Amino acid sequence: MYNQFFGFSEKPFALAASPKYLYLSKSHKAALTFLKYGLVDRSGLILMSGEVGAGKTTLCHYLLGKLKQLNALDVIEVPNTSLVEDTLVKAILQELNIQMEGEESSVTQVRILNEYLLRQQRRDKRVLLVLDEAQSLPDRTLEEIRMISNLQSGEDILLQMLLIGQNELRERIMEPSKTYLAQRIAVSCHLDSLGAAEARPYIEHRLAVAGHADPPTLFTDEAVEAIHAAAGGVPRVMNILCNLSLIYAFADDKKTIDGRIAQEIIRDKAKDGILLSRSGKLLSQHTPAQQEMDDLRERVNRLENHVRKLTRLLSESRGQGREPASTHTA
Repeated sequence: MYNQFFGFSEKPFALAASPKYLYLSKSHKAALTFLKYGLVDRSGLILMSGEVGAGKTTLCHYLLGKLKQLNALDVIEVPNTSLVEDTLVKAILQELNIQMEGEESSVTQVRILNEYLLRQQRRDKRVLLVLDEAQSLPDRTLEEIRMISNLQSGEDILLQMLLIGQNELRERIMEPSKTYLAQRIAVSCHLDSLGAAEARPYIEHRLAVAGHADPPTLFTDEAVEAIHAAAGGVPRVMNILCNLSLIYAFADDKKTIDGRIAQEIIRDKAKDGILLSRSGKLLSQHTPAQQEMDDLRERVNRLENHVRKLTRLLSESRGQGREPASTHTA
């Protein structure tokens, strides 16, 4: 409901991982450098870890998009849901659309995969397997990763693998029982949360990509500081707070998000358990004062009026067989 009001071509803080919105913080730049090195160096097993919402998937999509343009790398992305019942090798073959006759044994499946990888090598095509949310992979899949990491032709590794996951993934791999896997990781990187000095550039980058004419003027310093502190610097949580701030400002007919609006958002979201204080502890639930409740009801009423107006215009335009007149749109 706020795109036209603020001059956006699209929502700047959508939660979907879009490579064009990638902001290369110091941590992201370092991770990207390590990932590029691992892929160019033909490292067998690469690990990228980070907190929930740190931008791992976005960074991965950005890098894979660049690599696919070179047409020198076949990328296989296996969804975690495929590994609930199937083996990893079978899931890979399915993603490659390789038909199997009946229920092939695991040995036969590995042979079929190896033959495919050898054909790709002869074509000078490398193959990369990407496993996102790898912290939830079952132990049997981790053992399969160890097994297929042994597929080689001479000194060349036939299948590169990129494991992406939350901090729990790194902890699992470091367990004494997983030494067999830890020793095979050639390149490792970790994504940290955004620092305080990176909060404003991050927000302004997303505003600019979304088409805002003057990003520095939309969020005040007080708002940026409050949002970063409450989110603990986690990009996904910052996106949630920034999006809600835009909704609140739109409802209040304000073109600038100030500290007051940001604090209202933080108080409203604290009860959801996703916000962090400066000390790193979850913010306690806030009991709103009567004035805050009155302000919230007034804001909701204004939003409802906007929705009714849009609905009426849409209904009228359909009845007249034309597009609705422009108004504040989402």
